[in-house]
Amino acid sequence: MVELEHLYREIRDLRVVDSQKEFSELFGKRASWYSSTLARRRKPGIDALVRFYLSLNEIEQETRDAVLSETDGGLAQNYLNGVEQISNLRFGVALSLLLGKLSEFLSLFRICCFSLGLIGKVLFRINAEEYF
Repeated sequence: MVELEHLYREIRDLRVVDSQKEFSELFGKRASWYSSTLARRRKPGIDALVRFYLSLNEIEQETRDAVLSETDGGLAQNYLNGVEQISNLRFGVALSLLLGKLSEFLSLFRICCFSLGLIGKVLFRINAEEYF
């Protein structure tokens, strides 16, 4: 699962945000969301992660556009390095989303299998009673 503190440090170090408030806004949340989530030891929900993923996508595209308009080769290379780091973060968030959904699916699958097993036992008993 996504480690929120790690994401915050990475985004802050890339100078995408300067504050926890700005970081919270990348998730489409209120200014106090990040600190509140940490204090309560919660993980970001799927909706927040999707919004964060989309925010990273926008930032990555804006940074790519900045590379094209930059005349200083060194600064352009710094932008490209930032694009790569943002892309890696985005990939991590996408992977976390997929694993979260896979986990939900497997839980539902287990419940269905258990339910089908119970139904099978009931049907077997009903059929057995008809013959004995």
